[in-house]
Amino acid sequence: MTAPRDPARREEYLARERARNARRAARRIHAPTPAPTPAPATPPPTLDDERRAERERRDGIGTRASLRRALARVDELEGVVATLERYTAEPLRAVDPAPSRHGRHAAAAVALLSDVHAEERVERTPAIPNEYSLAHAERRLARFFGGLGWLLTDCARTYDVGTLVLWLGGDLISGDIHDELLERCEVPPGEAMLRVRDWIAAGIARVRTEHPTLDVLVPCSVGNHARTTDRMRAATGYGHSWEWVLYNVLASDFRHDTRVRFHAPKDELVYVDVLDMSLAFHHGHRLRYNGGIGGLTIPMIKAVHRWQAWRDCDFYSFGHFHTRLDLGQIAVNGSVIGPNAYGLSIGFSPDVPQQSFFLLDAERGKTRVEPIWVTE
Repeated sequence: MTAPRDPARREEYLARERARNARRAARRIHAPTPAPTPAPATPPPTLDDERRAERERRDGIGTRASLRRALARVDELEGVVATLERYTAEPLRAVDPAPSRHGRHAAAAVALLSDVHAEERVERTPAIPNEYSLAHAERRLARFFGGLGWLLTDCARTYDVGTLVLWLGGDLISGDIHDELLERCEVPPGEAMLRVRDWIAAGIARVRTEHPTLDVLVPCSVGNHARTTDRMRAATGYGHSWEWVLYNVLASDFRHDTRVRFHAPKDELVYVDVLDMSLAFHHGHRLRYNGGIGGLTIPMIKAVHRWQAWRDCDFYSFGHFHTRLDLGQIAVNGSVIGPNAYGLSIGFSPDVPQQSFFLLDAERGKTRVEPIWVTE
């Protein structure tokens, strides 16, 4: 309502309005304050909630640990990069290679042929991974001379090979020194020896044809199997050996070839000299090791030490044990026959049929030690 214009009535009106406003204000002051709406009650955490919270806490710890490790690795790699930058700050100084020595060294090849046991028969069994007969012996000797020719050709690419030392090391036949050999051998010793003579003569002729300028020196050792006596004889063993007869027959076969020389002395220990080096050969039947832990190595070294007192020698070669082994100064040849029942019974290593080859460098000595595989 609008205040009246009359002064008296206007004053009365305003007084009433002031009183009304005062009452309203008093009512607002003394009015009760509405109670706040209570918040909904929070349920207590469940076991799943606690597990989830613990998992989140652990994940956070693992993440922080991984971050620390990553930062440590970054620091480490930065150190490596700094080191590389420090070393590569300046270009590397070129290194002049030493001039290579021109020319070819003089050399002699050495091939070991022993333990053929040509006429002995070996049957393959679950225990013996080998079979052998006269036919096998012929093929394996042919492979020996074929492999020897290949090695000579290969060595001739880098060396001036002027001499081949071809050792015939004994036990070329099995003979009849044991009763069992009377059952196992296909032919008698004399016939077996004639077969071996033909095969070896053909092999030497093949080498001479393929390498016509090569001198062939053939030192010969008698073994223990080709003897005609019950026991081995030290002084006269050569005279009771089919093999010593064979060597002299072969020497007669090549008597017109001035590049082939046979050396078949009456001693068990055979010496030859080549390129100012002394070589000694022995079949090996005098050595005994009785299954020691060191195998052949200990008796071989002891025997060489004893023989050095008689004559100083650079290299020694042996056969007999059907196990190919090289000890530097000492070489032990393998066999052509391979594993058999007798070898199994006395503990020979079941080596595959193989023979030995090495080269003698005139300046550096023994090198190029290699096998000659003789199986098909």
